[in-house]
Amino acid sequence: MQAELDRAKAEVALLQEELDIKDSRLNRVPPRKRPHYEPVQRMRILELKAARCWSRKQTADRFLLTEETIASWNRRIDEEGESALVQIPEPVNKFRAFVGQLVQWLKAHYATLAKARIADILARAGLHLGPTTVRRMIARDVPCDDVAAKSLSR
Repeated sequence: MQAELDRAKAEVALLQEELDIKDSRLNRVPPRKRPHYEPVQRMRILELKAARCWSRKQTADRFLLTEETIASWNRRIDEEGESALVQIPEPVNKFRAFVGQLVQWLKAHYATLAKARIADILARAGLHLGPTTVRRMIARDVPCDDVAAKSLSR
């Protein structure tokens, strides 16, 4: 277990170095001229902000944004709901793949959730899956279609 922990720490250090290099390059571009985040990415940023209990400043610093931008995204969600920020341009054709990606996303972001708890969460959203189905979806690679990937993208 110690060797696995050491490998994980080394991987985190390498990923941090990679992010530092990318961030330093993007920091040279004035904020107004930087590429904009897509709506799905904006929602992912706000979800991460909530999950990590970051302030607007911390979130802005992490994603090379201004605090006003984060505040604007939050206002849009408060005023018009989640659909104001994220709109899927076309319907999801591969419902099964989409649900599989949703299950894998929940497990990846909330590792402590058991398969029965994930099934309960999805049941509240109107998706009735059994715990064994959730287990199978977690275990297998779900084919990634473009729409599902854009809606949930890691």
